[in-house]
Amino acid sequence: AGIPTVLHGAAWKLLPEFEAAGFRYPTSRAYEEGPPAAGEALVVPPRCARTPMVRNLRRRRIVYCSGWALREASRADYDAEVLLPLSDHADFPELLEHVAQVGARRVVTMHGFAHDFARILRERGVEAFPMPAAGERGLEEP
Repeated sequence: AGIPTVLHGAAWKLLPEFEAAGFRYPTSRAYEEGPPAAGEALVVPPRCARTPMVRNLRRRRIVYCSGWALREASRADYDAEVLLPLSDHADFPELLEHVAQVGARRVVTMHGFAHDFARILRERGVEAFPMPAAGERGLEEP
């Protein structure tokens, strides 16, 4: 969305895989280069929500992004102002329903039956492809 991001090492490590899948993050940088400045968003795993990396930020607004965000208790668990339910796992019918409900035009699949699920989504008119595994150079052609 054009928001400059500072990425925790766990997120930074995944960036090449997303870029190999065609996504671009020109305004992202590693946290190791320094803490976020005004106007930058810090992306960290949930386990870091109460660490100095987050707590020491003068101005912060915590958005908790996880399948667990469906639980209102997550707001208190992570001091989150915004709960954004996004899961990395679901059963097949739930995944199909979710893609339809959000009107996704492009989907990157991973884990389990990533190639099969991408093919089924393409058959339904959604641009979909599996995320390449570490070391792969290209994407499965639709």
